[in-house]
Amino acid sequence: MGNILILRTLSKGYSLAGLRFGYGIGAKNIIEPMMYKTRDSYNTDFVSQQLAIAALESVSDARETWSKVRSERSRLGDELQKLGLPCLPSQTNFLLAQTSNSDAARAIYEALKLENILVRYFDENRLQDKLRITVGTPQQNQRLLDCLAKIIT
Repeated sequence: MGNILILRTLSKGYSLAGLRFGYGIGAKNIIEPMMYKTRDSYNTDFVSQQLAIAALESVSDARETWSKVRSERSRLGDELQKLGLPCLPSQTNFLLAQTSNSDAARAIYEALKLENILVRYFDENRLQDKLRITVGTPQQNQRLLDCLAKIIT
C-alpha cells in the first residue's frame, strides 16, 4: 500500500483552465475514502467529465501545445535576459524574471498593467524583486517584450 497521491489539473498542460477539472492518482486505500467524503462538495458534472476524458485521450494535441510552450518559454527567457531581466530556470508555463530591486519590479508591473498586460508582482520577501510572467502566444509575448523595451529603456 502506497501513501503517495498525485494531483493534476487540466488547466495549464491541456489549456483548459476554464474547465476547473482536477484528478488524483494514488493507491486504492488513499483514493477510496475520498470518493465519498469529498464527492458532495467537490463533484464534477457529466459534461466536465466528458471534456476531461476527451482532453486526456487527445495526447497528440496536448503534446503540440507543450512543444509550443517550451519553444516560446525559451525565446521569451532569452529576450528577457537581453532586456536585463534574467529568469530562473523553468519547466512550467511561466518565467520568474529578476529585476534590479523591488521598486523596479513594482514599477514594471504597474507600467505593464497600464498597457493591459498582466504579470504577477509579489510583495513578499525573496520575491519582491521578481515578476512572474506567463508564457503566452508568440504575438502576446512579443507585445510584452515590446512594452518592456519601452518601459526599461
